[in-house]
Amino acid sequence: MEPLELYSEYVQRCRGYYRASVQTCDPEALHDLRVHLRRLSVLTRALGKAGTAIWSKEARNDIRTLFRAAGTLRDIRTQQRLLRFWETRNGEAFGELQAYLRPVARKA
Repeated sequence: MEPLELYSEYVQRCRGYYRASVQTCDPEALHDLRVHLRRLSVLTRALGKAGTAIWSKEARNDIRTLFRAAGTLRDIRTQQRLLRFWETRNGEAFGELQAYLRPVARKA
């Protein structure tokens, strides 16, 4: 597969995983989004070094920002799942952690 074809494929996959992540908060889609954003970043960096710059520096920064935001969201979702697990297992609420996670999750 040619590098630009691979680039197009990664972009399409990122779009699909992004939609799935936003609509369903599916942890697998969020993981796949991060994996393909990383691959896209590496590919564009390699293409730029080979003289085929297809992204501006601003666009690369936007991808980094999205990658970090997806990581933050993944971490919050993991903490929420662990919280539900421990609340169910122990039969008690962890109010302070719930109070912390609510605004952080909305912000993400």
